[in-house]
Amino acid sequence: MAEVDQSAEVDQSVLRALLDLTDLESGHDETAALLERLVHRAVSLLPAASCAVAAAADEDGELSLLRSSDGVGWRLGLAQLENRSGPLVDCYRCGVPVQCPDMLSAPAWQQLATAASAAGIRAFSAVPLRRHDRVLGAACVMRADPGDDPPEERALAQAMADSTAVGLLRAEAARADGRAIDRWRSALGRQITIDQARGIVAQRHGITVDAAARLLEQQAETQGVDPGDLAERIVQGLAPWHRAK
Repeated sequence: MAEVDQSAEVDQSVLRALLDLTDLESGHDETAALLERLVHRAVSLLPAASCAVAAAADEDGELSLLRSSDGVGWRLGLAQLENRSGPLVDCYRCGVPVQCPDMLSAPAWQQLATAASAAGIRAFSAVPLRRHDRVLGAACVMRADPGDDPPEERALAQAMADSTAVGLLRAEAARADGRAIDRWRSALGRQITIDQARGIVAQRHGITVDAAARLLEQQAETQGVDPGDLAERIVQGLAPWHRAK
């Protein structure tokens, strides 16, 4: 019975972790928060000494955002980004998991192997943060002892990475929605200002609003300025040409 209860407790911990990695916190840097949660969840649920995760910060596709569970993870993660080489970088580039059971037998990463050995790390495994065909980053789990990861641990690491990818895409969508709302508000505010300016010009010159609109557009073209900028100056009383004579 104790074993059943312990298994259920582990399952609940995993479930909470997966849900937490998709959750966004309003008012925070969601991307950084999600990556931070991933590295700490990884070391708590996996037999990992350290964990580092990196994501692409812009459209050039280069890994630049780095989070780690501790100083060792930070140093070894940063070394991979700076040298553009290692399980973390290769995993991101290829979009598939990368396993290195023993860094001492990985000649392609000799510089990283030296740094890892000095930090007490022997094995690396990296999983991509991906959703469908899009790879957003990669997470690198580091272990003190050499050896392959058991299949269930690989599956859990990938599940956490997948959940984080979902969270990152949600954060990206939220930012895009926010920018769309800002553009809509800006356009609406501009139109309101133009309508106010048209009303002012119409009243001062004793003409219709349509005629005032044409007059405002002609004046903006003559001055070589944006109609919205001219309208704002009119509303603020900074455009003398519209004042009554």
